[in-house]
Amino acid sequence: MKKYEYIDYARGFSIFTIVIYDFLFTYPLPTYLNYAKSFGAAGIHLFFFVSGFGLTLSKYTDYQTFIKRRLIKVLVPYYITITLIFLINLVTKVYGIDFLAFLGHILLFKMFNSDYTTSYGAQFWFISTIVQFYLIFPLLLWILKSEKYKLFILLTVVISVGYSLFLSFVIPEGGDAYKRFFFQYLWEFALGMVVARTGKLDKLISAPIIYFFIIAIISMAATAILAIKGGDIGKNLNDIFAFFAYTSLTIILFRIMPLINKFFLWISKFSFSLYLTHMILWDYIEAKFNSSFFTPLTLSALLIITLIYSYYYDILLNKITARITSASIQK
Repeated sequence: MKKYEYIDYARGFSIFTIVIYDFLFTYPLPTYLNYAKSFGAAGIHLFFFVSGFGLTLSKYTDYQTFIKRRLIKVLVPYYITITLIFLINLVTKVYGIDFLAFLGHILLFKMFNSDYTTSYGAQFWFISTIVQFYLIFPLLLWILKSEKYKLFILLTVVISVGYSLFLSFVIPEGGDAYKRFFFQYLWEFALGMVVARTGKLDKLISAPIIYFFIIAIISMAATAILAIKGGDIGKNLNDIFAFFAYTSLTIILFRIMPLINKFFLWISKFSFSLYLTHMILWDYIEAKFNSSFFTPLTLSALLIITLIYSYYYDILLNKITARITSASIQK
C-alpha cells in the first residue's frame, strides 16, 4: 500500500490536538483561547476521515478475516489498557469502582449504555464508534464498488445531518451512547473512503493554498456561529464546518511548516496508544490535588511525560498484538 505522508501527519496532528483539548478541558482560559481549545476537539472528525481512508486502502479478503484482524488490532490494546486502568483504580479509586462498567468495556455493551460510554476515561467513547464502523465497513465498501461517488457522499451526508437533527429535536437529552453513534460521523468516514478509492488525495492537498485559507476562515466562522448562537442544536449541526475548518488548517500547516511535520509523524506512530492512555495520569492528578496544581509549566511537563510513557507503552502493545496476530494466522 502506498504511503501517504499527509495521512500519517493528519493522524498524529489530530490525536495531539485532542490530547491538548482533554488536558485543558477544565482549565480556566480567556474566552478566545477557550474557543481555540474547543477547536482542537474537531480533530476527531479528521481522524474518522483518516480511518475511512486507511481501511479502504488496506487489504480486504473476506468479512471474517477483516473483522478478526481489525478487532485484534484495536481490541487487544484496548482490553489490556482498560484492564490495567481498572486494576490501578482498585488502589487509587480515581474513577470509583464499578465492575459492571468494566464489563461494559470488555463485552462492548457500553456502546449502548450512556452511563458507561466514557467510564474509566472520557476518551473511551471512541472505541465504541470505531467498532461500529468496523462492523459496517464491508457494507460501505460494497456500496462504493458502484463508483457512484457523489451519490455515496450525498447519501452519507444526509444520514449524518438527519441523525444530528434527530438528536437535536427528538432526543435532545440523549446520552453519550446516542451522541457517539457512528451515524454522526458517517459522512466524513465515507469521504475518506472515496478520496482513497479515487486516488485524489495528493491532488486535493496540493491545490492553491489560498483555497485552504478561504475554506478555513469561512468554515471557522460558521462553526463558531453555530456553536455560540445555535446552542446545543448548533453544536450538533456544525460538524461539517468543523471538519473543513480543521482539515484545511492541517493542510496549510503541513505545507508551510515542514519543520514540525516530523513531530506529528512521530506522534502518528503511537497515536492509538497515546489516545488510550493520555487521560489516566491527568485524571489521577486532578483527583488527588486541587486545581491550583495545573499551571502552564505543570501541564507542559504532564504532556511530555504522557508522550514518553505512551511511546514505550505502544512498543509493548505492538509486541503483544503481533504475537496474537501471528497465532491467529497460524490457526
